[in-house]
Formats: sequence, structure tokens, C-alpha cells
Amino acid sequence: MIAPLAHLAARRCARPVALLTLAAAAAALALQSSGSAALLRREAWLVLGALALALLTHAAARLSAEWRERDADAFGGAPRTRLEIAASLWLGAWLAGAAGAALLALFAEVRAGPRGKAPRELARAELVGFNSARDDVRWSARLTPPSGARALELELGFVATDVAATVELRARRGPFATRTQQVISAPTRMAVELPVGAGEVEFELERTAGAGVVYSTSDTALWLAAAANTRLASVHFAAHALVGLAAWCALALALGSVLPASLAAATALALSVPSALGEDPAWRAWTPWGGLFEALEALEIGHIPAAPTWSAFASATLLCVLTLLAAARGLTSWRNAR
Repeated sequence: MIAPLAHLAARRCARPVALLTLAAAAAALALQSSGSAALLRREAWLVLGALALALLTHAAARLSAEWRERDADAFGGAPRTRLEIAASLWLGAWLAGAAGAALLALFAEVRAGPRGKAPRELARAELVGFNSARDDVRWSARLTPPSGARALELELGFVATDVAATVELRARRGPFATRTQQVISAPTRMAVELPVGAGEVEFELERTAGAGVVYSTSDTALWLAAAANTRLASVHFAAHALVGLAAWCALALALGSVLPASLAAATALALSVPSALGEDPAWRAWTPWGGLFEALEALEIGHIPAAPTWSAFASATLLCVLTLLAAARGLTSWRNAR
């Protein structure tokens, strides 16, 4: 690793014009601080995060060309492998992004106001065979909750044939059972506490009064842990951002060694679009960015996002290794670089 080169790459990814652009956007958001804490937190991450990501990936994509044009002679006093050069450039870009994520987390929490309590997501459960027919029983399944889960939450849709409907969600584990009732007249979320004990839990959703079609608007349900400090929301979101940034910076660097910087940055960002659309839960689970978009959804509904999964770390590591190898091939060696 070439520490001076990594430091130089970090400085180039945090140029004054980029910092001024982000500061202006933050000032504009600070002047419009109306809404719930969850909305303000999500707005800060979405607006400033998207802007910072675009600036960072473009700067990372320029690093390869800048190495060839300006730095090869300065850092060519001793033999260096191209992989070491690529890794140093990537590390500098990622460290700049990490510093920005930390500052953004601080800004988001200051903007959100006083701390409170919010449900904390643990994982997602795939829903199979959810019945939207107009009979009393809408859905039933047996699911195994992860360790620490306290409740299951469903996202429900409602097609009205009456003003409203009363829906009951039950959970049974052995001799113990819990239930919750809710009157719904529009799409909503509904959660039930898990019974005491260990092992599988049987869930059943039933309309007990009124009329209308109740159905799941998502193919997954949320396992929730005990409510936690809302400050944890930005901490977990920043952790997802760091995993995604590692992959985005590596992709931008590799593509920037063979493509113009703007095209390389746009391509790197475009590769994450399938994860953002979320059509396939498995694709989201095994991409470095899938957890980031799920975390953004958690902020939108006022939840604390789940921590990054091992599959996100594994996919990010694999992608970084492969793309840095590709970036190394795109760099001209130190001996003949000009």
C-alpha cells in the first residue's frame, strides 16, 4: 500500500468545489426542517447521499487517468505493482467517502431532532401463498424467527368494498398465542408480538368485520427487535453506505481506467439499479447495495435499519477484488507511464 498515494486520492475525491456543493445543499435542507423526525432523517440521507455518491464516483473514475497523466513519475522512484497502485487509489477514494458518510450521519441526526425510540429491523421473511381472495382467512404460514425477534410486521393493501375492515393478526407458538386487531381503510402496516418460547411460529391473518380485500403489498415481512434509540438509524445506514461505497469506488476506478470518467461513473451507478428496484429478494441479498436500499425503505417508515449482513460484506469483498484486478490491468506500469 502506498500511503501518500492513498492520501492524495482522498484529497482529490474531496475537492473544494465538491465540498462547497454539498455544503450548499446541506444549508438548503437546514432551512426546510419541517416534518417528522423519520422524514427529516431520510431526506438528509437521500438528498445529500445521492449528491455525494455522484461526486465521489466521478472523482474515483478520474483517479486512473490522473495517475497516468500526473502521478506516475512522482511515485515511480521504486518499483510498484499496478495492483498496489490500484488498491491505494481505491483506499483513498473509500476513505473520503467514509469521512463524508460520518459527517452526513451527524447532520441527519441533528436535523432529526431529539432522540427517541423506534422499532429495529432484524431481517426479512419471505411470504409464500398470501391469499387475497375475499374469504375470512387471508393468509397463514409457519415461520422461524431469527434470534432477538420480538414481532413480525406485514405491509398490507386494502381494496375497499366497504368503508373499512377489521383485521386480526394472530401468532401461535405451542400453547402460547398473541393477537392484534386493526381497523384498516387504506394501505397500512400491521405488527404482532411473538409468543414466548422458541422455535417456529404459526401466523394467521383474518378479517373479522367489514368487507374488502386484504392482501400483502410486499413479498417479504419484517422481523422486528425491541425498540431502540433512533440515533442507531443513521449508524446502521452509514454502515450500509460504507459497504456500498467500497464496491462503487472499485467499479468506478476500474471502469475509469478504460472509459471517460463521466461514462465510467454513470455505468458504476447504473449497475446498482436492479438492487434498487428490488424485484428479486435474492439479488438484493447478494449485492453490495441491496441492504442500502432496504435501509432507505426502513428510514421511510420510521424504523431503524437492520445491520449489514454477511452476504453484503462477502459480495462487496468479491466485487472489490475482481474490479481492482481489472483496474490494475488498465493502469500503465510506473516505468513507461507519462
